[in-house]
This record gives sequence, C-alpha cells and structure tokens, in this order.
Amino acid sequence: AQMEQTGFDYRARCERVQARLRDANIDYLIVGPSSDMFYLIGMNRPQSERINMLLIPKEGRILQVLPAFESALAEPLATFFDFTTWEETESPAEKIASLLPNRGSGLKIGVADKVFVHFQYLLQAAIPGATFVSGGAVMNPVRMVKEPLELEYLTQAGAAADRTYAALLQQPLIGKNEIEAKALLYELMTQYGHD
Repeated sequence: AQMEQTGFDYRARCERVQARLRDANIDYLIVGPSSDMFYLIGMNRPQSERINMLLIPKEGRILQVLPAFESALAEPLATFFDFTTWEETESPAEKIASLLPNRGSGLKIGVADKVFVHFQYLLQAAIPGATFVSGGAVMNPVRMVKEPLELEYLTQAGAAADRTYAALLQQPLIGKNEIEAKALLYELMTQYGHD
C-alpha cells in the first residue's frame, strides 16, 4: 500500500463531503478503495475481493471497515477517523450493517461511483431497510474544487508534460515501433520530472 504524507488536509476534505451529505439529505456515503479513498484519507489501495470501505456520516466520526489483516494500513492514517476490522469468518456487509443506526433501516446511503457493484449488492442485501443512491453528486463536486497545493502539483505536472513532449519531438521517431517509442517516452518522462 502506498501511503504518503502529502501535505493535504484530509480531515477538511472529509468535512466538505459531510457538508455535501447534509445539503443532499444523505445520511452516509460509502467509499471503497479508489482514487476517492486516496483523496479522502491518503490510502492508496487497489480494490480487491475483500470489502474495505469508508462509512462517512453526514454528522459525526468517519469509520473505515477493512479486513483484519489490513489493519496496519489504516492505523497510521486514522488520526481523524476510526477503523474496525472484520475477520475471514465474518460477513463484511453484515458487519457494516451492524455498525449503522438501526442496522441502516430508514437511512439514505450514497454509494461512491467507484465502489464495485458486487459490494453494493451485498450491502443492499444486508441493509434492506435503507435507500441506496448514487454518491457521485456528493463526491464529485468536492473533488472538482482544487486546493492550492493540488493546483501547484497540477501546474508542475503540466510543465513536466510540456517539457517531455517538446523533448520527444526532437527525437528521431521514424523507424521506431510502438514499444520503442513508449520506452523513449517513459525515459523522457522520468528525465523531465515525472515519477
């Protein structure tokens, strides 16, 4: 798992999501491993066959539910949110249901766009009294507004891309196949500031 100290204020990002939840009258947003989870808490994990989800309430403390063997990944990040684990012999969807008020009955739950539909089906079966809605209307507007540090990083990445492209155009490309051109491009990307 890639976890970095980036200088981003993850708590403020989550608070903006919570404000959007209140505005949309949605009780919880569920976010799985994705660029959204990385954006919100700094955990960069690929989605797997095991449920690892953030439960973001419109009010109160955020909770991450993840497999027990992955708890060491959440521990250093859990400065403003809590986490709980599930064991291999437990149903993670049932665990999530048990953590919601009234097992989710009567709640409106937003599901982030990048959650595997298979996991959403498991949650819907475990929380039949809830209404599930798209969480994109909550998450996407928050991500669209860039913080100053994000703008700085985007500017740096754009400038590096421009330098890379200019250098690529100076190279003899005639006679190179796609694999050779790709290797050259990757070499130039590293040379001009991409990691």
